[in-house]
Amino acid sequence: EKTIKDVCYPFLNKIGHLWSTNNVIPAQEHFSSYIIQNRIIVETEKIGLPPGLKPAILLCAPKGEFHELPLLYLNYLFRKKGWGTLYMGTNISIKELELLSEIKSIRYLYLHLITNFTGQDTDDYLETICRKFPDLKIVASGGGIQQAQRNFVNLQLLHSDQQIYTFIESIAE
Repeated sequence: EKTIKDVCYPFLNKIGHLWSTNNVIPAQEHFSSYIIQNRIIVETEKIGLPPGLKPAILLCAPKGEFHELPLLYLNYLFRKKGWGTLYMGTNISIKELELLSEIKSIRYLYLHLITNFTGQDTDDYLETICRKFPDLKIVASGGGIQQAQRNFVNLQLLHSDQQIYTFIESIAE
């Protein structure tokens, strides 16, 4: 966790800046991201799950969002705290979420948005999600939610890393 926070995140921010200014090619960004991604997956698998633990939280990024590293790290953090997670990854459509939300043990839907490629205003997208899944607690984080302005009964926005860590700690299974 210290390596992710103190080394990987600053490195990825620098790579992102270099990419946005055309000073690295996408292959360089993908290569470095893959190394980090692989390590997170290995560490998550080491945690394991107790037999019979059912998923309580579904983790995904919406259709058009392809930034997977933060989502993988969130999956690791939830699993480390004993959560049963259903990790769906990136680029998940609302139709796919409708099918997955029928799993009875799912209580939370966690969305992570770095960018906003959903084709909708962030508030409109979040309203659609909240209305489609009124029985789930919707949690959203990432840079893509920073411009959200509306409040919804079943939505919690996490605007910082500290709020994410606090959320994970406060509702650990």
